Amino acid sequence: MAARDRGRSSGVVPSGHLRPIERLGPASAHVAGSSFSGSIALGLAARRPELFRSITVHEPPLVAIVAEDPDALRQLRPTRASMDAVLAHLGKGEYRQVARQFVEEVAMGPGTWDRLPATVRETFLHNTPTWLDEQSDPDWAEIDTDALARCAAPVLLGGGTQSPVWWATILTRFVRTS
Repeated sequence: MAARDRGRSSGVVPSGHLRPIERLGPASAHVAGSSFSGSIALGLAARRPELFRSITVHEPPLVAIVAEDPDALRQLRPTRASMDAVLAHLGKGEYRQVARQFVEEVAMGPGTWDRLPATVRETFLHNTPTWLDEQSDPDWAEIDTDALARCAAPVLLGGGTQSPVWWATILTRFVRTS
């Protein structure tokens, strides 16, 4: 995995993500991301706002935004327990268990793993080690909302109607703080 540029304004931002956008020039990139890649997109925009023309993200897991909210933390408790269990399996190299449990308990819901096409399951398995890298960054769930507010590009935040309620709490809080 590429070396990371760390800092409060970006959380996990692999250094290679900026290079293609920089080649496009100022205010030319339309960037979209879902889940963790949405967090990366927002982190990049906080660091280099002049590069973005628009940003679209779906359910970025920026849970640090609700760290002071007891209701949100209560809502997050089951997901955090599942994430801890997934990380424990990951530490043992149990990638198949990691992928299944992540899909069913963190990302998509019970029974989803068996309904996914084999190629999608293989993609999850192949990308499983990356999740450990992401979760190992102490700032993965943070965003500097003050820095992001300086980004002139429009930001579209999206959430699903079938998603856990804590996603809506994060999105609502994000809108209020940025």
